[in-house]
Amino acid sequence: MRDLKQILAETDEEYLIGLSNKGIVKRAHKDMETVEAKVCSVADEAKVLVGSETVTICSPLGESKCTCPSRSICRHVVQALLVLKKELGDGAGSTKPEAGTSIDRTSLEIQGDTEGTDGVNIQAGAVEEAGSEASPAGNTVLWQEIRSFSVQKARRVMGSRYFRQFAEQVQAGARPKIRETSVITVPLPGQEFTVKLLSPLDYASCTCHKKELCAHKAAAILWCQYQAGMLTAQELEQEAQQQPEWDPALVKEAAGSMKRFLEVLLDTGLARAAPEVMQDMERMAIIGHNAGLARFESSFRALRKTCSSYFRRAASFRIQEWIRQLTELYAVVCFVLEARESEEIAAYAGSFRGRYQVAGELALTGIVLESFESRSGYAGETVYFLDEKEQKWYTYTNARPVFYEGSRRFQGNGKSQAPWGLSLTLEELASVRICLKGARVDERGRLSASGESRAETAGGRKFSNELLASWYYDDFLTLFTERIRGRDTGEETGEAQDGLPEKRPELAFVRPADFGVPDFSDTRQLFTLPLLDRAGRELIVEVAYSKRESDTIRYLERYIKKWRRDLSDAEKAERKPPCFLGKIYLKNGRIHMYPLALFEEKEMAEVSGIQQDGQITYPQMDVGGVSAVREVTKEAAGLMEELCQSGLNTVHDDTLEALGKMKDTAEAYGLTGLSEMVTALWEAISMRRHRTRTEEDDAAALYGKINRYLYLCGQKIRWDEAYEYYRGGTGL
Repeated sequence: MRDLKQILAETDEEYLIGLSNKGIVKRAHKDMETVEAKVCSVADEAKVLVGSETVTICSPLGESKCTCPSRSICRHVVQALLVLKKELGDGAGSTKPEAGTSIDRTSLEIQGDTEGTDGVNIQAGAVEEAGSEASPAGNTVLWQEIRSFSVQKARRVMGSRYFRQFAEQVQAGARPKIRETSVITVPLPGQEFTVKLLSPLDYASCTCHKKELCAHKAAAILWCQYQAGMLTAQELEQEAQQQPEWDPALVKEAAGSMKRFLEVLLDTGLARAAPEVMQDMERMAIIGHNAGLARFESSFRALRKTCSSYFRRAASFRIQEWIRQLTELYAVVCFVLEARESEEIAAYAGSFRGRYQVAGELALTGIVLESFESRSGYAGETVYFLDEKEQKWYTYTNARPVFYEGSRRFQGNGKSQAPWGLSLTLEELASVRICLKGARVDERGRLSASGESRAETAGGRKFSNELLASWYYDDFLTLFTERIRGRDTGEETGEAQDGLPEKRPELAFVRPADFGVPDFSDTRQLFTLPLLDRAGRELIVEVAYSKRESDTIRYLERYIKKWRRDLSDAEKAERKPPCFLGKIYLKNGRIHMYPLALFEEKEMAEVSGIQQDGQITYPQMDVGGVSAVREVTKEAAGLMEELCQSGLNTVHDDTLEALGKMKDTAEAYGLTGLSEMVTALWEAISMRRHRTRTEEDDAAALYGKINRYLYLCGQKIRWDEAYEYYRGGTGL
């Protein structure tokens, strides 16, 4: 520990202000005239009597104590430091008046006014003028502490997202104007925060007013290291690419709780579950959040919403979707429990916010505005943009959580303010062309509303062959081969923590040759509208009924009715049907679409005759073999549904017998993997009947593996059957 006299000799006005604040230092100078102060002792520590309070000055100075109620560095401590400096005979650079003289208040105020400090000692003005941009690091104690502060520690304090933004600022050439005196003042670029670094660094101050080491203080230290040549932009970028560090014990504990909960849910069965189980799902979501497992938080909230639809007897509930959510979540929990490295945990944990990369300047065309409410409890609005040059989709989303709002729901009207300094609403943004400078984009194509990005409008939206070159289809076989075949485009997709799909949805502009007969199913609460291409192949527009979608369904019904009623056959042949934009997916061997917008012929007048890439060919299928496999997997899926309803602990005799037969049937049709898993599950369930107490087994894991196997088989069958259908059109 350094000598107290040496520390006091290095202490000047700037340091005292950094240790407390300007007002306290000013008050201490005033008290020097009126409050008596006496040095009682000086050794490793110094005792100073200031008025009726006793001050203990120690090293470091930030540890000094006072008997007054203040919990921070008070005016008594500052006055004691001033008195000590005077008594110990501080030399040049002292904040005290000449030894043996009192402070001339009139003179002090005049000098202070010169620098606008209103009574602060003149030395502060001299320091202010002496301040300059940081020079190469010296050998002071403060610089030694800055040099020893690791980048890894800074990243932990700043968080992955803020650290990445810092690295991008460095890459972009941003530089703060650092001033160095006895303290180092760092105004953070692009932010309203200023940090004062002093030794020890634990006593640095920030205008965010946090006492502990905050993200701004860590950023200020990194700026000092970078500008002093201790750190390079390449080192920052490498560190930014590293995965976040996890607390293994906390993650394992959280995953263990989730695994036990899901096993109990599978063992009990959906038919025997109580509505209170939804509270447990919310508790699991909170556990996931506290452990930093964003994917698990959103997955449990999505599971809770599906469970809620079951207890409400909603027509939208599908047992297949419930099983898929449950088993996929169980599998991911098991993966995390088995993970040994942070990289393995990161692969399954997800992130609370997207990692945005600098994309430079983008020329974007606003296409459509979508209002949404996700299964994981987020609601908001999304604007879809298309980049003509790169032929890529981008989105901007304004979302907020609604999972604690009960029956109240977000009502999007497109009137929210557009980002990037544009004087537009989101609804207006979805119909103009913009030039976005300093764009930041994540891996899902989502645009950040960062204040560093600025946009200018470039006119209204204009559809053209060049803009829609990769996304316009009037032939459904080409649409299938380019956008569906070989891709996982199921109805439902996993959601990230913000409620948006983890993977980008498949979007397409579809121009039909004619319409089929629309239908609304009262039992399934589902509206369907077949679209037909020139070869007579179908694409099904599908909208599930809800209060949010009721207007969409009503509009489509009226539009088709008007099309059929008001137009003659000759007019229909001359006038093209409108162009549909929507999210496409495969279901029951047909392409389905959730519609986002419908564009009339007038707006699409300049779009015609777009030729897509050559069609992909596939080998001839064994239709009979596929049909047999479909029937076997369908029967197996039915058994899995029965087990889900009854629970693995209370399986009906008929179900267990059918499970025993299924292992032989699967083996007979060459599905060896399915046969082996069903055999193992049958044995595990049978053994449970002969136990008097619960013992751990692989029944839940086997159940999940079988369902994953059946899902992949079904997906392959759907692809092949859909290809056979779209390859052979009937013609219009």
